[in-house]
Amino acid sequence: MALQEDDLWFHPADKISSREEAEVRLRQNGFSEGLFLVRESSSSEGDFVLSVVHASKAIHYQIRRRGEEDAFFSLAEEKKVGVFIV
Repeated sequence: MALQEDDLWFHPADKISSREEAEVRLRQNGFSEGLFLVRESSSSEGDFVLSVVHASKAIHYQIRRRGEEDAFFSLAEEKKVGVFIV
């Protein structure tokens, strides 16, 4: 599944390039519990960031690509969270 710019939860780097911009976008959309977006990482090419509202705060999780040939992504070293074809 390729990420598309018209997916409402996905924001490419040319639309949102920082955590501050992500927080502004979340606030513009109600800043309600569980509201989230995914953006391309500005510090690590090929990775993503999950920004989610929890307990009235924006939390940002780096989603790192594991390996060059596979498409495994993880939030931490020991946890694989999904397989995506990019």
